[in-house]
Amino acid sequence: MMKRFLTTGLVALLTLQAATCAHAAAALLKVHTYRSPEGGIFANAYVLEMAKSLVLVDATLTESASRDLRKLIDGIGKPLVAVMLTHGHPDHYNGLTNVVGDSKVPIYATRGVLDVIEKSDQAKETQWRPVFGAEWPAKRTFPNHVVADDGKLRIDGLTFRVQAVGAAESDADSLWTVQAGKETIAFIGDIAFNGPHSYTCDGHTQRWLEVLARVREQAQRAHWKVVYPGHGAEGGAELLDREADYLRTLRENVARLGQDGALQVAELAELKQTLSSRHHAQGLEFLIDNCAPKVLEEMKAAGSP
Repeated sequence: MMKRFLTTGLVALLTLQAATCAHAAAALLKVHTYRSPEGGIFANAYVLEMAKSLVLVDATLTESASRDLRKLIDGIGKPLVAVMLTHGHPDHYNGLTNVVGDSKVPIYATRGVLDVIEKSDQAKETQWRPVFGAEWPAKRTFPNHVVADDGKLRIDGLTFRVQAVGAAESDADSLWTVQAGKETIAFIGDIAFNGPHSYTCDGHTQRWLEVLARVREQAQRAHWKVVYPGHGAEGGAELLDREADYLRTLRENVARLGQDGALQVAELAELKQTLSSRHHAQGLEFLIDNCAPKVLEEMKAAGSP
């Protein structure tokens, strides 16, 4: 009877300790997710609430989405002390002007991410302003602090680490991790999507697969608790596996459908159907029309098809 009592007591104690640890992690960091609507191509921005302050990971694409993001920040009632960018695509930095205003909030990015923004911003505006009209911000705010490729920042008692992974979804991707108690939480930008079709126009799908394999090993080794993607809902490290499967399916079918050296309307429609049904991808279907020919060019240059 005593042994049974001690066993029961030990289980209760361990359960209490686990609950206490989870509460402590939640007390250290709370993640507020802003999900852009379809007009903002479903881009996520993450407001990280700590004891005394807020950190923002990525921003949004459009004027209206960035104003809504600023309302979310204001509603929490704590000062925004830092912004961290994962990569240089406009849907992740365009809205910064409405978010930070004229403040001196530091905006952190790796040198690679900053270089991509500075190099491509004008071309992106020329390409996309006719599509988005007044929703495209006339003024864009760029990172003002460069952090080392494996740099660390200490903010409000928490340690943030950025890791540059090179070309993957964009010409220079990075991810940010933060320790909250014993838990590691990862903000991976567009290294993996979760729901919408992926953007592959930058033509690095083979390198992207290699990056996914490396990051997946890291996630397993470091026991990442939650993975927050640039598009779609958060999940576990399986998001990385699903993205790799999506890219392999894309490449296999682009090679098959593009054997004559081009992708016609009917072939693009078949590709969209295959990706949508096999990977349950929904939203941003226009990316297949825009990007699949770029993937075919990439594979032809590498001698893959």
